[in-house]
Amino acid sequence: MAMTTTEKISTVNYHLVKGCNYGCKFCFANFNDVEKMVPFKEQKKMLEIIAAQKYIRKINFVGGEPTLLGKRLVDLVKYASKLGLTTSVTTNGSLIDVRWIREISNYLDILTISIDSATDEINRLSGRCSKVGVLPTLAHYEELASACHKYGVNLKINTVVTKFNKDENLALFINKLNPMRWKIFQALRVEGENEANFDQCEVSDAEYEAYCNRQLDSVANKSIVVVETNDLMRGSYLMINPEGCFFDNSNGGYTTSQKIAEVGFEKALSQINYSVEKFVARNGEYDVGNKNDKSGLYVKTRHFRKRQRERNVSDMEVNAVLSSIKCSFAGKALIVVGKPFMKLNHISIPHKNMIVMLDRFVLVTVFFCENLCELRTKNQIVLL
Repeated sequence: MAMTTTEKISTVNYHLVKGCNYGCKFCFANFNDVEKMVPFKEQKKMLEIIAAQKYIRKINFVGGEPTLLGKRLVDLVKYASKLGLTTSVTTNGSLIDVRWIREISNYLDILTISIDSATDEINRLSGRCSKVGVLPTLAHYEELASACHKYGVNLKINTVVTKFNKDENLALFINKLNPMRWKIFQALRVEGENEANFDQCEVSDAEYEAYCNRQLDSVANKSIVVVETNDLMRGSYLMINPEGCFFDNSNGGYTTSQKIAEVGFEKALSQINYSVEKFVARNGEYDVGNKNDKSGLYVKTRHFRKRQRERNVSDMEVNAVLSSIKCSFAGKALIVVGKPFMKLNHISIPHKNMIVMLDRFVLVTVFFCENLCELRTKNQIVLL
């Protein structure tokens, strides 16, 4: 049964497909017991079910490799965004390019790229390459990162620490990519998924800790780093497999629920184990908002991330401040849903006292310039 708590996990990882064009030896998302994914119509219905749970705010589309689905993935991201969910895609990045990011940027809030090494030999040894041996290039990663920054998609990096890369200092390359979040996982054994190759991959707790400390010594902004040990990974996610069932990894292998569409969200959820405490401990409770949220004033803040990094302010600290005044941070945006408000040139903007509370984080002088008409777009005020 699910652990008793008054809180809820606010993010769902939806594993759309089991296939992948890479052959990572440590991968625990092969879904060897899943025969096939559900049809597109049923995937859209699943999104409707998820969005109906008012405490679920974010959906992360994963695989396998979700970009193998081509246009279907893009359509699902758009649909989830229109349903009001914060959208995220986790990918190895090999099948997408700048054009893909540009065309999906109005609907995708977070792009997570899995990068374990900046070294060809390490990627080859770990299987972080195509099954015919085509390796990822650093130039391609940099192009994707640059496109995210250009088109307003929050960039996140996932790194899995294994025996292959445990001595590397990846932070120097991460600094070039400039992500808003860098999650560092300890390679996790999952029975029935990756145990055949796991002895080649496994790192001790001490080796993992040493790797994380090395990155923290070199990364430009320590606040972006999220450390996730094996213990924190187990049972701290709400995950849906390609057949439309919840599954959890709290007991070493996968425990699977009945199909959500057949028995309902809450009943299926009650059939797996999960820990809200672990979810919070691994800093899972973060939200960058939804680009299609029209519930409040949408204020683009081009300089927000830069200023946040310059001042070494953590996401947790920002979110705490915003929560205290009923605001949510949406990547390069603030969605202001509270009062007091004042009217100026027919635009609702926060009262000056509210803005003062945000002055440490946000460039606010534009609110008080005289010619707001030049800044106005559809329901937006653009900070220059």
